Amino acid sequence: MENGVKPGQRSGSRMRMWLSVAISLIVVAMIITQLDLARLADVLGQASLGWMGLAVLVYLSNYVLRTIRFRLLFPDQQLPFWPLFSVTALYGMLLYLMPARSGELSFLALLKTRMNVDLSESAATLVVARFYDFLSAALFLPLVLAAFWDRLPPAMSYSALAFLGLMGIVAVVYFVWLRRWSPPASETTGETVTGWWGQARTWIVQVMRRMASLSQMPGQGRLLGLTILIWLTVYTNFYLIAGSLGFWMAFGQAVILSLLMVPLTLLPLQGIANLGSHEIGWAAAFSIFGYPADQAILVTAGSHVFLLMEVLVLGGTGALIGAALRRTPHPEKDKLDA
Repeated sequence: MENGVKPGQRSGSRMRMWLSVAISLIVVAMIITQLDLARLADVLGQASLGWMGLAVLVYLSNYVLRTIRFRLLFPDQQLPFWPLFSVTALYGMLLYLMPARSGELSFLALLKTRMNVDLSESAATLVVARFYDFLSAALFLPLVLAAFWDRLPPAMSYSALAFLGLMGIVAVVYFVWLRRWSPPASETTGETVTGWWGQARTWIVQVMRRMASLSQMPGQGRLLGLTILIWLTVYTNFYLIAGSLGFWMAFGQAVILSLLMVPLTLLPLQGIANLGSHEIGWAAAFSIFGYPADQAILVTAGSHVFLLMEVLVLGGTGALIGAALRRTPHPEKDKLDA
């Protein structure tokens, strides 16, 4: 056993990864059999570069806001903005490109190697950021259900209600239970812990201790407001991508489209470059909006091409900023090293 990971856990991760790839290939194969490639090429060729450029700017602003939120979630570290933006941008790209949500681990690795942030701190911070993402979606979801209840499939409607119930429980855990939680007495004695289970338990307690600290931090309303603003940029980006392809929907439909993607993000079945889950979410949304099947498949495929381009622009921007920062001399650090 290596690094406290049991062989069964490694085989389970590999199984989820291969399952996500298999599901992606099946969904993509189904899309391709119904897709008019010549018409797709025409739609992409006639896409509005102006609207697409605006969509890219909105997408980048999303990660600027996420970087600001991560800075707030490291109140005692005062992490510099541009190095953190580079990490956040690369994390966003890897999260999208890597299968089975394995890209989540890149955030921990990048913060550790580039900014020397403890893994337990970055893990707790990422969990809290995800909590606020889902909480923001839960705040919008009742409005969507009220407006479109009659047009949503029953399974989707009741799944949304289950999600709201689950988020209610999680919110109570974060805002009430965690604030009163204290680590077990055995974890505060400073005794050396041996064995993979003891080390794993100690690490989990460290993560929970960090989460408890974040739940007690002032400015929770500011975090929620910032997260809502983040998701407004997500909705706007989807709206502009569809519009640049010539399919202008109501902004409320873009909100529905984004919210339909949230349950898919909970499942570790995302394929490479989000293949499969993107098609399922967009095709389902456009079928609800009453678009013909061929048109829904067309805009789904075109939007995936443009969204992949945005992701590569984001990752490239993060890589360039990171490279520039590494070439920039740091006199204070050099003095300390000397």
